[in-house]
Amino acid sequence: MNTSMIHPATRVDPVGRRSYGVAPSARLNKAVITVALIDDHALVRKALVDLINAMGRYRVVLEARHGAEYQELVRKGQQVDIAIVALNLPLMDGYETLAWITAERPTTRALALTFEATDDKVIMALRNGARGVLLKNMEPCELETALVSTRTTGYYHNDLVHNSLMNNLAKSTSQEPDQSLLPHMPNPLTARELEFIALVCRPDEPTYEQMADSMGVSRRTVDGYRVAVFQKCGIKSKSGVVLFATKFGVIKA
Repeated sequence: MNTSMIHPATRVDPVGRRSYGVAPSARLNKAVITVALIDDHALVRKALVDLINAMGRYRVVLEARHGAEYQELVRKGQQVDIAIVALNLPLMDGYETLAWITAERPTTRALALTFEATDDKVIMALRNGARGVLLKNMEPCELETALVSTRTTGYYHNDLVHNSLMNNLAKSTSQEPDQSLLPHMPNPLTARELEFIALVCRPDEPTYEQMADSMGVSRRTVDGYRVAVFQKCGIKSKSGVVLFATKFGVIKA
C-alpha cells in the first residue's frame, strides 16, 4: 500500500478499515463537522469521501463496511457528528445500525442511504432514528444540502421523505397521538400540544391559521404550542415534528 496517499491522521488496520481521526490542524478549527460513512461498497465510500472532504467544513473521520464494524471503531473514542448509513449492509444492517446510533450515540445525527427507497423502507429508517434519507444517485449538491440541514436543524426533509410520510399518514388508521410511545420527557407534552402534533401531521398540511381555527384558539396560542413542542422535543421545524411523530410511532399507521 502506498501510504504517502493516506490522510495524515488515517489509521489502516490489516483488513483495510479506516478510522481517520481529525488531523491536528483540523482540531484547532472548532467549526469542523465530523462525518462517518457506513457502506459495504468501497467505491461508494470513496466517492462520498471525496465529495464531503471538498466541502470545507466537513471531514470524513471514519469508514466502516457494516454496523458491527462501525460500533468497534467508534468505541475507540472517535466523535462523530453525522453518520451516513447505507440500509443494505452485511452482518448488521442499516436499520439495526441506525437504532444503535440513536440509543448509544445520541449526539450523532444519522442519515440513511439507499439505492431503492420504498415508502416502507423510508418509514422504517425514520423510526429507527434516521434524520433523513438519501438516494445513492443523488446530485452532489443535495449531499451538501443534507449535511447542512442535518447540522443546523437536526433533520433533512427532502421530497423523498415528504412523500413517504404523507403516503404513510394518508393510510393511517388513527390520527390520535399516543404519548405512551414517546421517550421520557422531564416536561411531558400536554393534550393540546399533542393535538397540535396531530394537526401538523395531517396529509393536507394545514397552515398555522387553519390549525388555530380547528383548535378554536388564536394564531398566537398555536404559536405557543409550536414553541413548546419544539422545545420539549428538540425540534426546529414542522418537518421535524412529522419526523419525530413518525420515528416514535406517535401517529399510528
